[in-house]
Amino acid sequence: MGSAVCLADSRQCAYAEVLIGLRKEYAVIAKAAGSIGWDVDSPQ
Repeated sequence: MGSAVCLADSRQCAYAEVLIGLRKEYAVIAKAAGSIGWDVDSPQ
């Protein structure tokens, strides 16, 4: 695990930049889960 320093014009901008990475990771997990018939939005 590492860390990064990001500069942004506002807190909202910085938060949006972080969310982009999380959405990409979620999309990969959702695709993998869907391939085995799981739904990541419902508890197993």
